[in-house]
Amino acid sequence: MKGKKLYFLAFLIIFTILCGAIILRGQKKFKQVKIVDILNNPAKYDGKYIKVIGNYCGWKIPEDLLGPPTTSPPETRSDWIICDETGWIYVVAKGASPNLNPMEDYGQKISIYAQVRTKTINNTVIPYLYPIKIETTEQ
Repeated sequence: MKGKKLYFLAFLIIFTILCGAIILRGQKKFKQVKIVDILNNPAKYDGKYIKVIGNYCGWKIPEDLLGPPTTSPPETRSDWIICDETGWIYVVAKGASPNLNPMEDYGQKISIYAQVRTKTINNTVIPYLYPIKIETTEQ
């Protein structure tokens, strides 16, 4: 009887370790980047999972910051903008939502976990973000 309990306990330990390894392997790794890095090399980041810490800009394009080569939203007029000290980029209105008002919450500090995607318009590659998780943080 004692031997069966020992084998069962060993099985449970191995099973738990394997389940943990599978879960960790399935999690996406988000690399924190600056927006300018994405803008300067969209092909390098296309399909990558990234984290950007910046400010919510709603629908207003920030002045005096580098942005994508076009100022049109990549998918819909509901797409919104995030900026950091290096530049600004569109976030599509699909996926996770910041639950912020585009007209009233300009400047709210946020962290966005997203996948970088690109769209080619007139032979120009336009990067944008597909949001997976968004966190608002204290100012």
